[in-house]
Amino acid sequence: MRTLVAIGFLLLLPSCVNKKKFTALETASKAQAERDKGQISSLQARLQDMDLLLEEMLRAIAALKNDTADKAMNLAKSELAAAELNRKLSECEAEQRIRLQDFNQEISRKNQTLQQKEIALNQALADAEIQKNNAIDVQKRAAAYAQELQKTTARVRLLEQELKRKDSAALALQRSIRDALTGFSNNGLNVETRNGKVYVSMSEQLLFKTGSTSVDPKGKNALMALAAALKNQPEIMINVEGHTDDQPIRGGTVKDNWDLSVLRATSIVRLLTEEGQLEPSRVQASGRSQYLPVDAATTPEARAKNRRTEIILTPRLDKILNLIQP
Repeated sequence: MRTLVAIGFLLLLPSCVNKKKFTALETASKAQAERDKGQISSLQARLQDMDLLLEEMLRAIAALKNDTADKAMNLAKSELAAAELNRKLSECEAEQRIRLQDFNQEISRKNQTLQQKEIALNQALADAEIQKNNAIDVQKRAAAYAQELQKTTARVRLLEQELKRKDSAALALQRSIRDALTGFSNNGLNVETRNGKVYVSMSEQLLFKTGSTSVDPKGKNALMALAAALKNQPEIMINVEGHTDDQPIRGGTVKDNWDLSVLRATSIVRLLTEEGQLEPSRVQASGRSQYLPVDAATTPEARAKNRRTEIILTPRLDKILNLIQP
């Protein structure tokens, strides 16, 4: 391009340009043309290189576009997969929240159950402690009861011994009284033992005239013999009981059967204490009137049996009472 411009320029030059200059210009033009040709060649080579580079770049761009499209597709797939994962994650989270809520509720129930069991256990422990203390108290009481039982057993044995001794004493007393009153046995006198006591029953025939409160001599002798037998036995208590039949009293100074039974008992007590010299503190008088008959019949024989005086001899029970008392 530059060569054509130079030739046109030379053609336009005035004809006054000489040949030498023309030659110089032509040479310069040729040199310039050669340089331009070299540059063009160089440019063409570079252009080819650039074309090759451009082709490579276009191929690379195409590859990049293809790769970008693949990656965009993969990205879309990834986004879809991510969305699906997010959905599943949301479902999992919702499920986990439900499970966590259920778990928390179950934990709460178990905690409540545990608290109830703990309360029950504490109560059971408290009850066990109370039972333990009660057991200890029971053991202490049992030991005390056992000790008391031993004492009671010992007292019972002593009481049994004392009762046997009392019974033996009552039998011995019965024998001694019976021996002392042997001579009066045919006169309505009877000696027997009942409930550990000696009963000396004397009929009205032996002691009194009908309706009288004064003791007959025969009866006085029997009473003195009884007093003599009892004088040296201070442990024997004496109760004189007067008994009558059911026939009313008519006339005289005695008001009724009550009065008669008591007055007869006191008459006997005076004889036993004053003439028989028995200690008055050992003797007492009582009247039972008609209300404790030995025979409930209304025959003369039954009424005769009921008109009696019973002298009840009782050994002192001081030792026995001391043994009975705790």
